Amino acid sequence: MQKKHLINRKPAYRHGQLLLEDDFIDEQQFHVHARYQHASQLHGFGAVRGLEVTAAGDAAVGVSKGYAVDRRGREIELREPETLELHGLPPGALAWVTIGFRTEQPQQAEGGANHRIDCYAVLRIATGVELHDVRLASVQLDERGRLAHDAIHHAERDNLGSVIAPGSVTAEALDAQLRRDWIGLAFHPSSIPKDESDAQPAFRIGATEAQAHRDLGGQPNTRGAAGTMAIVLPPGVRHLHRLRVAGAANEKKMVVRLLRGGFDPKTMKHVRDELAVLEIGPGAYYETVDIPTAHRSLADRHRTLSIDIRAEGYVRVSLIALDVSY
Repeated sequence: MQKKHLINRKPAYRHGQLLLEDDFIDEQQFHVHARYQHASQLHGFGAVRGLEVTAAGDAAVGVSKGYAVDRRGREIELREPETLELHGLPPGALAWVTIGFRTEQPQQAEGGANHRIDCYAVLRIATGVELHDVRLASVQLDERGRLAHDAIHHAERDNLGSVIAPGSVTAEALDAQLRRDWIGLAFHPSSIPKDESDAQPAFRIGATEAQAHRDLGGQPNTRGAAGTMAIVLPPGVRHLHRLRVAGAANEKKMVVRLLRGGFDPKTMKHVRDELAVLEIGPGAYYETVDIPTAHRSLADRHRTLSIDIRAEGYVRVSLIALDVSY
């Protein structure tokens, strides 16, 4: 089964055919319509470059030269800067500076027909916006009908942005530098459940750093600190490459584990995989470990990611970072 819908109609020519004015008009209209459709459907509408609106004294605005596409896909070029006077606008009015596309077919002298159509870029400042015109700025007049120093606003300016079909920009379409980068996190862990046999004291958590407590209950802390933290990755991340941990102090041994958890809907069981382990000795540290190739994929949407840190003595943790790609 198939259905067909008429999109457009263009002239078909043959040798020896008598061509009349309608044939040429139809040929021109076919190409004009195709160009307008291309501009509006693939690129949208609005100012492309230039056409900046600035104050020209307290009773006029200036518009720089530039280029725009209106809401019907017609291309508009302002080749020279222009000035628009505010005369005729009521005091206190909110006015719009716009640019539009217009055509005229002037008459020749002595009543003869003109075989050309003139196309114009038309700048306006008025309290309303003509259909299909492009908004360049809004202008708020004071009670005297003049411009104050902050009278010109561009928040509702129509700027052209190419129309992007949903799903058309994938990670593969991005530049290589955008497809892979480091994601840095502050370590804000939860404590290890106290019913675990090797449970250690919780970290002391600040805005940018986590530290082991120096004292616990008035006594020196000799058991270090431990904690876990879920890692939430931006949408679209599909692979992990490296884990990095850094801090300004570590008195004894510290073990860092990157864990992948989640749930397997096929077996209906909890999942826990150890992706990478870092054993860090005493002193300030800035350590990086590669994640094995077999554990790099995050394509499974039923998985979670977390970090587990257990230190035997006083420690400070400033940075958890993951090298990821899309």
